[in-house]
Amino acid sequence: MQQFAQKKGKELSPESLAQLGILKDAIDKIFQTKYSNLSFEELYRNAYTLVRDRNGDVLYEEVKKAISRNLTTTLQQMKFFSEPNLMLAGIRDVWTKFTTYVSVTNDILMYMDRNYIPRNHLPTIPQLGCHIFKDLALVQTDLLERLHKAMISEIMRDRDGELVEKRNVKEIALMLCKVGDRTYEDFFEKQFLE
Repeated sequence: MQQFAQKKGKELSPESLAQLGILKDAIDKIFQTKYSNLSFEELYRNAYTLVRDRNGDVLYEEVKKAISRNLTTTLQQMKFFSEPNLMLAGIRDVWTKFTTYVSVTNDILMYMDRNYIPRNHLPTIPQLGCHIFKDLALVQTDLLERLHKAMISEIMRDRDGELVEKRNVKEIALMLCKVGDRTYEDFFEKQFLE
């Protein structure tokens, strides 16, 4: 964190560095599902103080790094099954947990989300999470292509009268819509209609 603050030409106070450290650790605990003992009031206050003291830029960048780091760890630990339905269920589960963790993270950063982010025309924390998920989980891997094949396979099995878990296809389609930038249209709908 100190390196980032110096790169930006800012020297953060020891108190601000400690607040950043507390928030970074809290975000890590949120993504590890160990957040039941966190004091959301204290975390909100730390984020509020950082933004109030004009360190919103540093906080935003640290949040972006923390979300990226935790998603990368999750993806490295995940096993991608070759069975289409199991793969769709696995990705659905990762997406559901990820959006929950981003939502909880957003709860402690509400002041930044309402004040710093709009003033600086930045994506909100949930939007940032979607962009990070799209970039790290879909674009930088072969997952989009594999998802497309798995979804088509499940749709064809359903059309052939086989029993399939339609919820998986639906949830993945919704995920592709949610990550934005025409992901659903460009990577699924166009190819599906061809």
